[in-house]
Amino acid sequence: MPSMAVANDMQADIQQQVSDYVLSQIQSEPSDKVEAIANPIDPRLNLTPCQQPLALSITGNGDVRRSTTVSVVCPDQPGWRLFVPVKVRIQKPVVAAATPISKGTLLSAENMTIAYIDSFMLNGDMTTDMSLLIGARSKRDIRTNQPIRQNQICIVCRDDTVEIIAAKGGMVIKTSGRALQDGALNDTIRVQNIRSQRIISAVISGVGKVKVEM
Repeated sequence: MPSMAVANDMQADIQQQVSDYVLSQIQSEPSDKVEAIANPIDPRLNLTPCQQPLALSITGNGDVRRSTTVSVVCPDQPGWRLFVPVKVRIQKPVVAAATPISKGTLLSAENMTIAYIDSFMLNGDMTTDMSLLIGARSKRDIRTNQPIRQNQICIVCRDDTVEIIAAKGGMVIKTSGRALQDGALNDTIRVQNIRSQRIISAVISGVGKVKVEM
């Protein structure tokens, strides 16, 4: 039986190997913050030092989840096997309010920041690109560090003057219009062509910009 000090070192090494293994199985972006925290090894287990590299695998179908269990096998003869639970946390960057933002406020680089949220709370109405939101207007109050969602802002607001862009092939036609609805990025809204007074449907492509099909 290994001494207490040797046992503690061995258990700490197993925990580290398990954490490193789970991290290696996670597909993430370079900007993500990823943690894999292995549970402490039960000190009552009498594990003999393994003379061969440990064989690690994720139980179940092999997918990494928030709560993942890793099988650890010592292939010695005789060897041993144990299961180590691992807590996985993946945080992703999103644009959030740097200060309290009141309803009707224009968004700028000064009142926005990048915050990290749990990937399981990430929705498609959040963005990581602050430049897409600069110049948008808040439709409601937004708290400090609260992620900015598309339904909280209008990239184009009702009665805004917008640039209507129609493109086909290499030809681009631009004219001015008036937005008849609020909308977020990629929303389809009604716009009135100022020159012809015609009302058309257009897709919001940026702050103050909409595009139409020719």
